[in-house]
Amino acid sequence: MKNFTDWTRRMQGAKLMLYRLNENGCLNLCPGVSKKDGNKVYHKAIFDWLMSDLAHIEKYLSGEPYYFTNHKRDSKGKLLSCDISLTRPTIKR
Repeated sequence: MKNFTDWTRRMQGAKLMLYRLNENGCLNLCPGVSKKDGNKVYHKAIFDWLMSDLAHIEKYLSGEPYYFTNHKRDSKGKLLSCDISLTRPTIKR
């Protein structure tokens, strides 16, 4: 039980740190994506995914791969939203 309590405290601390950095505008979760390519949408998807579960924070910090899925675009092709998945999406041919 002690290990679980220690893990929970570490992940809660990481969650609070992420929240504060995001609140202050110091957090860039997708540095390789330009504004034109939907940086804000991808950032929001990652941030919301991280805040939804402490296990997601651990997976993110350990470098486990995640994938963007369910891309929604407007009529002009601008990215409006997307989701995060831990399973690699299949390509339809």
